[in-house]
Amino acid sequence: MTAVKTTNEEIARQIADCRDTLRAYRLNKAGGKVKNVKEGMNAKRAIARLMTKARKV
Repeated sequence: MTAVKTTNEEIARQIADCRDTLRAYRLNKAGGKVKNVKEGMNAKRAIARLMTKARKV
């Protein structure tokens, strides 16, 4: 398996996507429409991983 180089712009776009996902999750949670309660936790973890990756690039 080869490592794929990602640029800061790509990482920033992925972080923005994850933040949108987290925002939508929080709105749905407040409205009582959430089926998967781990979605919020997974989104926060993904954001943290991407921010760590951006710092190392």
